[in-house]
Amino acid sequence: MNKGWYSPLAEAICGCAEKYSKDGDAVLDICCGEGYYTDYLTKRLSRSFYGFDISKNMVRLAAKRKCGAEFFVANIASVPVRNNSVDFAFHLFAPFHEAEFLRVLKDNGVIITAVPGKNHLFGLKNVLYSEPYYNDEKPPQTSSLLLTDTVRVKSELKLSTKEDISALFQMTPYYYHTPSEGMKRLEALEKLSTEIEFVLFVYKKAAVN
Repeated sequence: MNKGWYSPLAEAICGCAEKYSKDGDAVLDICCGEGYYTDYLTKRLSRSFYGFDISKNMVRLAAKRKCGAEFFVANIASVPVRNNSVDFAFHLFAPFHEAEFLRVLKDNGVIITAVPGKNHLFGLKNVLYSEPYYNDEKPPQTSSLLLTDTVRVKSELKLSTKEDISALFQMTPYYYHTPSEGMKRLEALEKLSTEIEFVLFVYKKAAVN
């Protein structure tokens, strides 16, 4: 992450935060991991940033960034955040808990969620699998949040060392269910080019009259 492989996604999230929030607003990073995206935003926007993850180790890593955000350990099904207190939230590659999102968002608050695009990491999958598949780009199911926009993010990664190829592989779900033949093909590579593609879905909590 710190090598900027996913910086196009971080830039898109930052653009959404700039569009849908203002200086001083409360921004929540849901399932923040090691805090890469929040750190990216704090360097560019003047907001009150918060982030949480269920993993204590991830939260420790996020806190070590010393980016000015407040990080805490929490479960996505029970977030220790007041009702109607978040102006803008982002939620990347994690379970979608609509009830909690509705509870913490202010009226007209915005949350964006990301799913892998159709061609995301297809170059990597082409090495790992004899019949690589495309992603379906399905948005999360919601009955109360209003889908107001979608943002597509596309770029290409060009990795030139075995270490970088291995690092990319290990941060994907394919690491856990790849046949041995695919593993051998990947281990033999000296270079790898692969697409990255994401779809951001922008949801708004409607104001209650």
